[in-house]
Amino acid sequence: MSAIEESAARTGAAAVAERLEALIGREQVSEDYVRARIDLMRAQRKALDKLSAAPADAGLGKRGNGEPNGDAATHPGAAEPLVAEDALHLDQALLAALLADFRSAVEEHGGQSEDLKRLSAAASAESGLLEQLTRKSAFGPNWQYLEATAERIAVAAEALLFFGRTLAAPFLAAAAGASACWGVPFAGGPGAASTCRACGSPPGLAMLRRDDGKRVLFCSLCGTSWMFPRVKCVSCGNHERETHGLLRISEGDARWIETCDKCKNYIKTIDERRLPLGEEVLPLVEDTGTLHLDMLAEREGFARKLPYAAPW
Repeated sequence: MSAIEESAARTGAAAVAERLEALIGREQVSEDYVRARIDLMRAQRKALDKLSAAPADAGLGKRGNGEPNGDAATHPGAAEPLVAEDALHLDQALLAALLADFRSAVEEHGGQSEDLKRLSAAASAESGLLEQLTRKSAFGPNWQYLEATAERIAVAAEALLFFGRTLAAPFLAAAAGASACWGVPFAGGPGAASTCRACGSPPGLAMLRRDDGKRVLFCSLCGTSWMFPRVKCVSCGNHERETHGLLRISEGDARWIETCDKCKNYIKTIDERRLPLGEEVLPLVEDTGTLHLDMLAEREGFARKLPYAAPW
């Protein structure tokens, strides 16, 4: 089995669902939330499978010849990302089906069902609303559009952002080819930028690698990973060590919050060296199981740049 095939096996929908289900019963983990994320992930994977089966010339959104511009391959995010906003094709029928699956998942397991009902009703009444929401959430995001739409259809702007990015994730993952290179991070030197070299989104999670302790970032949208300097803020690039902080529940934890006093943003970090041998970091599993860390960071006055929406 090749490395890519092994990675695909580890990150297949069934494998990720099994790891998510293993979170149920842990302290500070909501069973309803976990089960909703499993269903959302399965809906995203179903859409991703359809997109990945499309012909190579289907125009998923890659820029030019499918390679990033400039020096983005060695300095992630230093040039325009691989996926171009104006070239990304969003299939209307697939978006509608994906939203319907999201609504079923949320209604079954509780949560923001009223927001999804209103969004579904608005999408049925307004042609192109879903496509606009998906684009404005994935690229930027465009808060002016999100806040105006939120007020108009009576849905919280933060909810629209999450739904829009969760809808966008399969399209961006397919366009970036992220599923094929998951777990094989792009190199990043001291000049590495903090946005994804594939889709331009900020990271949703950080990991310290088991073998050498180097820092790997995972895109919050398409799932691509890349190397990033250890002592550098992933949000603003601040490298002044004294303005960086850590928030954790206990000293021996493998998971904690890294904060920046300059921009007041944070990122969750997993130290793979503290995990049992053979336990692989799956970002969606880690993000779902660490909501208590998000609450800790928010209580201390720090904010997360964007929600984690990638399907693995």
